[in-house]
Amino acid sequence: MVYDTEIAVIGASPAGLLAARNASIGGADVTLIEKKSEIGVPSHPANSIYKGMMGITSEKINKCYVRRKIKGMKIISPSGHEVKIDT
Repeated sequence: MVYDTEIAVIGASPAGLLAARNASIGGADVTLIEKKSEIGVPSHPANSIYKGMMGITSEKINKCYVRRKIKGMKIISPSGHEVKIDT
């Protein structure tokens, strides 16, 4: 496929959607490319959001975004380094 665009965003993850939206708001001609036929289906645990992240981006949390509320998370790297985030 050939696209005539200024910015191509690959993947409609939360980060991809935010990047595409912000580039578009900034006036760029944006093409968002996603392999799934429906964005977010099936959901993926890496597509988690938390209040702190939404506050940094000035995004409001729409109730339809929330599938499950959690109290925190722990990320473990392949080398065993842990990062704990309380929400």
